[in-house]
Amino acid sequence: MGGEEDEEQMSRKVLQAAKCCQMSSPKTGSGSGGDRCTEAVAAMIDATYKIGPWSKDGQHTVEQIMYQFTEMKNKGSDVSVPENASWIVQWVHDNSSGQISISDIVGPSFQDIVACIDRGHIAIGGFNDYRELRLANGGLPWPWALREKQNLGHVLLIVGYDSDTRAVVVHDPLRADPDGQPADYAWASFGTAKFHDLSEARGSALPIIQQSGAPQPPPTPVNQTPVVPSGWHDDGKTLLAPNGVPVILGFRDWILSHPWDANDLPFGPEQQHLPNIEYGDPQAGAGSRQDFRMTSLGWTPSKNVYKIWVGRDLQALEARIGQLQNELAKAAATPAAPAVDLAGLKADAATIAAALAPLEAQIPPLQAAEQAVQDLQKKLGS
Repeated sequence: MGGEEDEEQMSRKVLQAAKCCQMSSPKTGSGSGGDRCTEAVAAMIDATYKIGPWSKDGQHTVEQIMYQFTEMKNKGSDVSVPENASWIVQWVHDNSSGQISISDIVGPSFQDIVACIDRGHIAIGGFNDYRELRLANGGLPWPWALREKQNLGHVLLIVGYDSDTRAVVVHDPLRADPDGQPADYAWASFGTAKFHDLSEARGSALPIIQQSGAPQPPPTPVNQTPVVPSGWHDDGKTLLAPNGVPVILGFRDWILSHPWDANDLPFGPEQQHLPNIEYGDPQAGAGSRQDFRMTSLGWTPSKNVYKIWVGRDLQALEARIGQLQNELAKAAATPAAPAVDLAGLKADAATIAAALAPLEAQIPPLQAAEQAVQDLQKKLGS
């Protein structure tokens, strides 16, 4: 009974499941991902429940199973294409002899994940913008995410939760195998990453492992007491940089509570009421922004204060500059319209007016003659 009560009161639970990295160098989590995320997740489910022949024979790695799925789906190619994960549901149905099924929850909550893991089941998590995912400590899960496009879909395997830290424990195929999995992802980032489906693999309950998974980078240090950068001045309300530019409100609090390079001076005051605070992310939302020599800080009601990905902004602005340069080149290559000769037009207008004058003088006599004809016709008619 004591063991059952402890299990019910567990704030953290992680299930034993296979790992797989979709990257071409899986041990380091680097190289090309080849759009193989659905194949990687399918391979993890296959290897966990021993469904297919390669997972049963014990002679193949999970990555090899992933490539088998990839070639099966892509006419022999080991590079896939972005696709919906619904094919995994059909494959499991067709190959598990009814022992495993996959059910789906649209718009799932954190409690839906807890309930799924408590049943001993892993699940597929689907996202529409995986770049917004964050580790539980606020760090980036992948060092190369800044180079990715916007609104890219992704799937990963959900294997646990931590209710104390509001973290979801995952096997993300974009991370290294084995050192990058499992990893704790912040539940708060699931919303901005557009988490849309929780697809639960309903089979036999999986064993629980009592470990937190892969080590994660240490969180950004937070100053326990406010620290004013050297050469700056703070009066309790306004933080004034050496160049005379003020930092106020949440941005002031953020600088005072985090390590800050004294040379990271603001370019100008905080910009407030911006319709969108990030050039590189149209979905960032309205809020405030302040740019510094090395950093840009942003604030939105949903994210509070955070460091903006300046590299992504730079990439977006460079793309916009290139677009404008192309438009300018096209305009320069277009033949210019002939210049308008205003003096000539005025002269023509005067000539026309002069020609009209005698014609206008003829109008009264013509009108009188027309009236005389009408009067004569009336007399003859009578």
